[in-house]
Amino acid sequence: MIRFFDPSNPWPYVLFYVVTILWVLEFVVFPSKFKSDSFSEKRSFRLILAGIVGTVLLNNLFTLFGWFILEGDVGLWLRRIGMVTYPLGLLLRYVSTFYLGQYFTRDVAINETQELISNGPYKVLRHPLYLGLFLLAVSVPLFFANGLILVLSMLYMGALLNHRMRLEEANMERIMGERYVTWKKRRYRFIPFIY
Repeated sequence: MIRFFDPSNPWPYVLFYVVTILWVLEFVVFPSKFKSDSFSEKRSFRLILAGIVGTVLLNNLFTLFGWFILEGDVGLWLRRIGMVTYPLGLLLRYVSTFYLGQYFTRDVAINETQELISNGPYKVLRHPLYLGLFLLAVSVPLFFANGLILVLSMLYMGALLNHRMRLEEANMERIMGERYVTWKKRRYRFIPFIY
């Protein structure tokens, strides 16, 4: 049964906990900088944060009691996928935040004069920060091979992030007009070469 640490194979757990610490430190390393008078929305951030905290807490509770843990080859593969997607999600968050620079915020904040970033992950994606966040959130139950929490996390975070992307894009179009429409046509919304 998968638990929170395995002394016979500690390295996956060490990697998991280091990435977790770096994820939490994101709030310190990258504070929100951008403020806008044109449009600002904070509610979706709170819902996303609640979804992440809920995923982690439920995952920990279910792992503690061994509920819905997938064993055998399926569990092993889920765990391996989680070991790849977890640091990948964090890397995508850090790199995307770096490229956004002064325009980074955890809220949806749009100003008609702001620059549209077209470098780094923004060369291919409109919302690499959200993809990174999705990967981080679903990687927790992936790593612990919890089938139920994985499905719930994918559905909840997918719906919330999709709502936030639509809200952000609609307001970007409304405030920035054709400049944003042209920019977004050259990029995938969330998943490179798919969506």
